[in-house]
Amino acid sequence: MSRRETTRAIDKQMYVLGYTNVALAERVGITPGHLVRIRNFEILPTASTTERLADALKMPVEDLRAMIFDAQKSA
Repeated sequence: MSRRETTRAIDKQMYVLGYTNVALAERVGITPGHLVRIRNFEILPTASTTERLADALKMPVEDLRAMIFDAQKSA
């Protein structure tokens, strides 16, 4: 999965759940700026942040990890 596809998948799930960047960041326990850096692939989330993101996005953590890994690989 490319970075663009990963971003679209996360955006879609955020939309379905009614999250803004601010709301998702609050739910995960990180700053909105930190979330934006993760979503722009400037930094990789820690294992615990990935778990909290997956939980907030209501998706299996393994799926989110795979999406992030594939996106990084396609860079």
